[in-house]
Amino acid sequence: LTNEEIAAYHEKYYDANNITVVLTGSFSDNFEERVLQTLPAEVVASGGRDSRTTVDCSGPPDDGPIGTMVKYPSADLESGSVWFCWRGPMPEDVETVVALEVLLEYLAENSSSPLMQRFVERRQPLASAVSYDVESVIPCTIEMQFSGVPYAAGRQSGSDEYEAHGSDADEEDASDEGDASDGSEEDEDVPRLFEERYFERLVVRELQRVYDTGFDGESDALRKAVLRVRQKRAEKMENVPEDMIQYSLCADIVASHFSPGHRGAFSIGSRAQQFTLLDRLAEQPAEYWLELLRTWLVDAPAYHVVMVPDEQLGGQLEEMRREVERTNAKSVGDAAAHDAEIARAIDANRVNLPEEVKRQAPSADASLIAALPHEHSMRTLHSTADGRSVALAQVVQVDTGFPSMRLHLPLSALDDVQRAHLVVFQELLLASDVRLPAGILYDTDEQPLEQDRLVDYVTVDRRLADLATVRETAVGYRNARFSCSMLDDIFNLHVRAPRERFALAVRWALQAVVFAEFSVERIAAVAQNLLAEISETYRDGRDMADAVSLHYTTRPVHGASSSGTDGKQQQQPDLVEHHISVLEQAAVLRRVAEKARSGDVKDIVAVLDSIRHTLLAAQARGFVTLSVPAGEDSQTYVDIYVRESSACNSKYRAGSLLATGGSEQERMAIFPLERAKRFPADLTTPLRVHMPLASEQASYAHVFIKSDLFRAPLPSSVESFDQQLARLPALDHYALTLLCALLDRVDGPLYNAIRGRGYAYGAYFSQAVWQDHLSFFCYRASDVLRAITEMRALVARLNEHWDEYVGEFEVRMTRSSLVYMSTVATPSALVDYCARANIYGFETGAQMDRWRNTHLEHITQDDLRRVYDLYLSKLADPDYPSITVVTTPPDTAMPEDAIGAFERVTLDTLSTSYYRPL
Repeated sequence: LTNEEIAAYHEKYYDANNITVVLTGSFSDNFEERVLQTLPAEVVASGGRDSRTTVDCSGPPDDGPIGTMVKYPSADLESGSVWFCWRGPMPEDVETVVALEVLLEYLAENSSSPLMQRFVERRQPLASAVSYDVESVIPCTIEMQFSGVPYAAGRQSGSDEYEAHGSDADEEDASDEGDASDGSEEDEDVPRLFEERYFERLVVRELQRVYDTGFDGESDALRKAVLRVRQKRAEKMENVPEDMIQYSLCADIVASHFSPGHRGAFSIGSRAQQFTLLDRLAEQPAEYWLELLRTWLVDAPAYHVVMVPDEQLGGQLEEMRREVERTNAKSVGDAAAHDAEIARAIDANRVNLPEEVKRQAPSADASLIAALPHEHSMRTLHSTADGRSVALAQVVQVDTGFPSMRLHLPLSALDDVQRAHLVVFQELLLASDVRLPAGILYDTDEQPLEQDRLVDYVTVDRRLADLATVRETAVGYRNARFSCSMLDDIFNLHVRAPRERFALAVRWALQAVVFAEFSVERIAAVAQNLLAEISETYRDGRDMADAVSLHYTTRPVHGASSSGTDGKQQQQPDLVEHHISVLEQAAVLRRVAEKARSGDVKDIVAVLDSIRHTLLAAQARGFVTLSVPAGEDSQTYVDIYVRESSACNSKYRAGSLLATGGSEQERMAIFPLERAKRFPADLTTPLRVHMPLASEQASYAHVFIKSDLFRAPLPSSVESFDQQLARLPALDHYALTLLCALLDRVDGPLYNAIRGRGYAYGAYFSQAVWQDHLSFFCYRASDVLRAITEMRALVARLNEHWDEYVGEFEVRMTRSSLVYMSTVATPSALVDYCARANIYGFETGAQMDRWRNTHLEHITQDDLRRVYDLYLSKLADPDYPSITVVTTPPDTAMPEDAIGAFERVTLDTLSTSYYRPL
């Protein structure tokens, strides 16, 4: 695009006359008069342009292409993806739109859903995941994506030419496939998945099968799906009301402005009635849903795009980009004048507030920010006589209709082999058959089972889906399958459900964990799908930059030794986050998949069973977080957990788990959890690492230095909390947090230095409390080395031009934003915040609030200057011991004269495994 084309587009659409403003929240009665009517004239001035024209909704020609193939750059050729799209109703037909959303949830929501069973949850998966959506465009589009579709085997029989057209011949071809789409577990589908229209026929046949069998003979299947959708949306309304409201309003706005089917004046609010619509849809008979399926999916054209990986394309596209840069550079006659023009454009886009406005701008008063009312307490737990539970419960009582349980179990006792299999373990736990022992309650039964009962994983999945809005297992907090941001030595089980279903949801979830039976079929399916997910991760520059950074910023401790309780030296296992990293999991999962294909998984099952046993045996050092609806007896919810946990533990391996012991003081001593020092202590010179990725079209960069400044109150201290707070022990941590936020705010110094000049899409500074480092990160960079040098130049300029960047107005505004951004406003976020407060060593979330806000209030210019000199300035020092990790497109040059020499690494050189062979 030329500058002229961009300017013309902006002039046509970015006009005040085209704006519809959506404001959500609580406003004063005179808000419109006091705020909206006093906006400066230049802000609301219109050039008289109106681009809101009715959209032409005529469909494509009947004989036009219905599918095509698109190549994308990737060094990994294991899998591709297939995207489908059906034309949907007009967006103002809200009932049909909502009904289609329910239908898609039934078809692909859970592992037990029809499309997941047909394509994903099988010994030889045809895809690793199915995602779906109904986009509120004009007309609406019904979208479905099958990712992780095996490609390497199919490439031999597939063709590089792919242009599918709708015709009767395709239907005849479909009848020739015999058993190719009958849902069998054979491998005959895989070599043909990327043949012309083959995957489309598999999908349409499965939809036809669902139609012909009347939703597998389950007449109330869609009523249950409606109820699941309703409870998930109710929970979303509780936790992210602004998102729900804005989504609903924006869909109506688009329809009012652009839909040819809209009649009458501008109107919004139809989607605000979606709960009433869902109640009405719950009463619809199966025939209604069958007709919906037939009309919009089975009989409608399935437009599709087949996405196939190409190992050469990345280099070709990168060379094209460089050629454009070279051409642009040659077109610049006067380089100095060109640079001056860019500088003027950047300066013209700055927000330059008059000094009078800065002086009058209010600062946030933390005491006036309304906190979500809640009660936060910790209670010691005592097991029943025949079974243990965890030792401690965090109880948070808050205004919620969805109580939750998050069970935390320590991973410290696991060895390297067990840690290497944690990813497979976490994925299998709620997706395996469950063998319930005699003597335990099943579902809603009032009497215990008289004999063992095997519950297949499909039943487990469907029942948990009906009961709970959240049911998940994870390593650490904020788990992303192959990484976690903190607490990698904690395994957690999380369940959230409507209050009337909470007890039953807890029962099902705990039984699924304690009595899961790991089978070869489930191990094979999970391992193959995880391998496909790793292939997707290889194509994500940000994820790979994070993985490589972890490899260097948290050095392995494998082989190190420590003294055991008996005084003998014991070899320490490596960090959990190294074992779950994509760099190790590729090798682990390939081995698991190979064993599963051979049918010999005895050793794999033995490891998985040993992981579970080790976790259950370590419950005395674990804890549980319970959220309880306000106004209800919190002890009732504590008793639910203790009852169900003790019942499972007493039956596990014939009661082999002993009751929890220890004094109350010992149980309360779980917090704070230990923060291990992970940044390499022996780093004395800069380390720079470069990993080219064949699938990338942009670059990513991390720069790290050691920074371990966070301090929490010490529970064992002779000083009270107030006495410790008075010393401001974490002042440097919060001062550095404020300085970083000031520099990388939108339209701030770092923003203008990097994004404003087009070197990267974004950049920021960050302190990682759990990983003890300060980092600079820039993403989607077109010139990653220039982005790093601009960051260094900015940090260096602060030394001489401090007042230009760090004035009192900037400090006050940043302090205000930090206070407001830290405010917890939803029940689920509050529960998580309170749990983390205890983990860090605070008695309550309110105490952590006070700790943070008091430190922020006392930060002075001298404090900011001190942390600049001690820490931030080191990022500009080329000789300071730092770690720089850069991922780039293939063949990207990294000249030494830019920021120094880089060590070039590849996936092969970093993909190592620390676990011993089984």
